[in-house]
Amino acid sequence: MNITPSLLNRMRNALPAFLLALLPLSAHADSGRIESGHSAMWINPERNGEGWILEILPNDGAALYWYTSDDEGKPRWIISNGGGSIVRGEDGDRILFPELVTGHGGRFAQNVPASDVTLEAVGTAEIRFSDCNSGEISFDAYGKAATYPLTRLSRTMGAGCSPLGGVPGEAIQSYAGTSGTWFDVESNGGPVFTLQWLTNGSAILFWFAYDPEGKPFWAAGLGQYENELLIFPELHSISGGRFSEDYPDEQTVEVPWGSIEMYFTCDDATASYNATEADFGFGTFHLKPLTRLAQPTCPYVKPKLTDLYDIVLIELPEEPAIPPTGPELGSRNLVFPGSVANNGTIAATRKITNASVRHLPVRLTLANMAWVDLLENWLEVLPYPLISAQGDAILATANPASTHLPMIFKDGNSNYLPDMMYPANVLGASDDFRYAVGRGYRPLPEEEDANIIAPWIWDDAHGHATLPTTDELGAPFALVVSNDGNRVVGRHDFVSREIPGQGGAWDIGGNFGVYWNNRQAPQIIRGENGEYLGSPVACDANCDIIFGNVSWQRYDNHLRGQSNHSWYWNPETGRSGSLGALQPTEDNPEGWAYDLWAVSNSGSLAVGLYHSPEMTGQLPDGSKSYDGLIWSQNTGFVQLSELLAETGQNLDWPAVYAHDISPNGEYILLATAEIFTAPGQIGVPSFSRLALLRLTPKAQ
Repeated sequence: MNITPSLLNRMRNALPAFLLALLPLSAHADSGRIESGHSAMWINPERNGEGWILEILPNDGAALYWYTSDDEGKPRWIISNGGGSIVRGEDGDRILFPELVTGHGGRFAQNVPASDVTLEAVGTAEIRFSDCNSGEISFDAYGKAATYPLTRLSRTMGAGCSPLGGVPGEAIQSYAGTSGTWFDVESNGGPVFTLQWLTNGSAILFWFAYDPEGKPFWAAGLGQYENELLIFPELHSISGGRFSEDYPDEQTVEVPWGSIEMYFTCDDATASYNATEADFGFGTFHLKPLTRLAQPTCPYVKPKLTDLYDIVLIELPEEPAIPPTGPELGSRNLVFPGSVANNGTIAATRKITNASVRHLPVRLTLANMAWVDLLENWLEVLPYPLISAQGDAILATANPASTHLPMIFKDGNSNYLPDMMYPANVLGASDDFRYAVGRGYRPLPEEEDANIIAPWIWDDAHGHATLPTTDELGAPFALVVSNDGNRVVGRHDFVSREIPGQGGAWDIGGNFGVYWNNRQAPQIIRGENGEYLGSPVACDANCDIIFGNVSWQRYDNHLRGQSNHSWYWNPETGRSGSLGALQPTEDNPEGWAYDLWAVSNSGSLAVGLYHSPEMTGQLPDGSKSYDGLIWSQNTGFVQLSELLAETGQNLDWPAVYAHDISPNGEYILLATAEIFTAPGQIGVPSFSRLALLRLTPKAQ
């Protein structure tokens, strides 16, 4: 496995090189609460060549495996005898291990008499966690007592401690439930294997046994799943440390031990080994499970959204529509969706008509359940206003005399965004509104006779600035900004353009993603094979994961891919992928058309809409209907109509889509858009509806 220099620099004091590829990326859990996701490998960053494998078991059980060295620097292992127990408390949970043991007398790959194998009680331990990535272990063993800090070094596939919906690109495989402890059924004192499948698809294996002389011995390695075999090409043993004493990192010695290939079912496994270290030889162990993790199950079964969340539908008040009285486009006084805050407060707009269709900003809180106007109707705003994560401020593009200016509504006041250099549409903002981005109209020098469209960023410390662009990109939009303001994601629209490096090939009528890092020159968002991914729409809190939709025609292999799919892209790693097909069939492998529009801060939940072939012509005016869509890595696609039917709830609407999701993922804003009551539009009455779907996480 390749190990990047930056990763080596971060982890150089933690473990030998063969384990440095395990990177802690988990999300935080509730402070002090112990969850299934604490099943992982843990280290004290100040002590090289030592660590702990923790397994969180069903019914608040736990198992602990401590790989370390004795006072002479030889390998030593310590395990929890009879397991441990999680004690829940208001001030935080803890895991008690009342008896830690080590073994003597066994022989590697030999069935020695049971009387020769002894377990020696050596102490006790207690573990606490402050969150999902850090904690501490207190122990009293071999007459030495200490408390060490614990830092996560691995994430176990399907175990939790990541968002309930999972992380895009980190699929949970059917065999993930084989994580746990396995033992040799044919010998006394035979090796014990602890296996953890990692979220990146690899696996880590520790085995605890005896050397040919009967002394405790352990080895570990990283493996990959290939052709139904889990292959560990190189295991290592480590010596040179000192138990509960300070020692220099360079004192530890890493020694290649050999290789192991494993084959698993949920109930049986074989481990074929070929040792390069003297006196271990080669052979096969027949294994049975000794422990099962609390999560995932074996075989792994993909959860339903209702397995992860309690789901409640909240219908919002409908304003009385004012039918058109002349050549108007639909009814007046309709409320259209904007965005939703963490507490369920909604920013929206009210449609009015005064010589032309205009929109006024409105707000609704769950406490008063009424739409409150924020401006006198002399001033209009553009649709889709933004709301802060706390719900205390709204940001919209005001349109005085057709001159677009961003405006903030807070504490009953409305003010233009300060220090703006030129008219601009605001399209995205950080949760706290410290940063905003969009598209503006920067004036050219006097000798020019037109303005130029320019992407921009604003921050509360420095004001307004134009984002850099290139001749190739022209004038892209800036759509999304990370909460720290360092990353901006945008889109470039074009009618036709020559495809770079494609020998004069042209693409017609499409768009592609643009990415700025620290306000440097932008790059085009491309997939792992260099392909244009399409139009980005949203990202997680720090834009570590960016989502978009495939939305253009393709006339060249460089652009050809699965249409009607959404995608994700990681700017750090360059990893990308399709979110898959919705309802694919043999005749239509690409499935139904769908688009995702918004994503939670964790990146684990995305929402949008889909069209099925049966929806054609279903609306009152004969146009195509649509249904809401929710996606997560762990559940896949969830169709809103089916979800509501499953939970015994109903929306008697001819169409619905999921317009937005709150940053914390608790509220999904549902809407109908404007639906006309008969064919044609001018003079035809119309209506709109809004609702919230509340998702409350269940204890895992």
